Amino acid sequence: MPSISRTAALVLAFALTALSAVPNYSNQPMSSDIPATGMLPNQYQLANCTAHYTVNEADTCLQIVDMHPNTLSLNQLYLWNPQIQRDCSNLAVGQTVCIRARTQQDCVACRV
Repeated sequence: MPSISRTAALVLAFALTALSAVPNYSNQPMSSDIPATGMLPNQYQLANCTAHYTVNEADTCLQIVDMHPNTLSLNQLYLWNPQIQRDCSNLAVGQTVCIRARTQQDCVACRV
């Protein structure tokens, strides 16, 4: 059986992941995400979320992405936080957003 290079294997793993990665959402907020005000910071919680960010005053979606270079894109922010409107108009101070999530690519890449 011919072998493929590590780079080719990573490219293949990325392509397969792009086609099959589907986030896992739960309608139940995590109890640690409920602030003292009683307002829920988000309507959905990504089960595979591995890092969160708490929105500060004057934050925008683009600023949040810029604060996390190489680990977060605007598309990922919207994908992992479906409660955020595409124009980012409903981003609220104190809201917890997912900024990193475990994907199938993580598991595929670790086996390459």
